[in-house]
Amino acid sequence: MLEFRDEKFVKIKMEVSFFLKKMAEAGDLGVASKSDGSLVTKVDYFVSELVKRVFHEEISSGVGFLSEEEMVHSIQFPMMVLDPIDGTNGLVQNNGECCISFCYFNSPLIEDPMNFAWIYNPFTGFEVCTTSITIEESLPLSKTHSTCHV
Repeated sequence: MLEFRDEKFVKIKMEVSFFLKKMAEAGDLGVASKSDGSLVTKVDYFVSELVKRVFHEEISSGVGFLSEEEMVHSIQFPMMVLDPIDGTNGLVQNNGECCISFCYFNSPLIEDPMNFAWIYNPFTGFEVCTTSITIEESLPLSKTHSTCHV
């Protein structure tokens, strides 16, 4: 079962935070338009590849992976579902109104206790998952300096 404080999520937070800082310093997010007119950036692709790399063992053992930026959209359970940058417009406008949205579905049943969801804003450090809410103040882009657990 995935856990909020799992080292894999810590790795994702750190790598995304540093990648965003690097992109901001370079002043190039690599913004492009998809065929539907929505925006996509280098950050979207980076996060998608990072999550696949971090969860390689699970994906290799048969857990499905569905990402907004992937060409293959097949549904199988168990599966991981990712929107690498939910709110790409907020990222492009540099207003911090974006997040990584990740879900693990053990089965198609919403009440399955093994299902897990995680949302993380790399600009503020705010994250929420199925078990708690927190704000990580030690990451390079974090602007908030408090912590809350529920």
